Amino acid sequence: MAETYVAAVSAGGAVLGALVGALAAGLMALKTARVQAESSHLSQARDLQEQHRVRHREISRTAYGDFIDKTAATMRALHDLSNYEVADVDVMLSKAEAANVALFAVAKSMTNVELEGERDAVNAAEEYRASLDDVLATVASAELMQRAATSGASIREVDPERVGQIFSEAKLRRGEFMACARRALGNDSV
Repeated sequence: MAETYVAAVSAGGAVLGALVGALAAGLMALKTARVQAESSHLSQARDLQEQHRVRHREISRTAYGDFIDKTAATMRALHDLSNYEVADVDVMLSKAEAANVALFAVAKSMTNVELEGERDAVNAAEEYRASLDDVLATVASAELMQRAATSGASIREVDPERVGQIFSEAKLRRGEFMACARRALGNDSV
């Protein structure tokens, strides 16, 4: 009978060992599945973050591009005004109004830069916009426009140093904005 008892205990031990082994294997499989699920979740979260970052970069690129287009149109209008050799005061006033309208478009475009741009690019854009305000204030000043009208010369010819300096300042601010925008877009090597 002792042999039967030993055999029964041995069989019970084998069954218990098999159950413990199965339980351990099951727990390991569950842990592996959980780690894989967490890894998959983290990967998906990273992918979503990257997609969001790419979309935001494209929105910022569009805002910066629109701002650059509007500022370029404004600079053309300001150059047109400053280089007009006054033959007709009404034409000169019309050119001043065109520059003012173009500058208003820059201000509207600035809103998108403020909403979607990186802080450094926003600050540089604001400085560039302010420099364009200064150019318009200078070339459309009553004093220079009157001097140009009475002499028949262009505003730039009436005071080349002051007009040249204010345009140079705006060009410098444009370069600073472009550098900040490139860095914000991750394209600062261009």
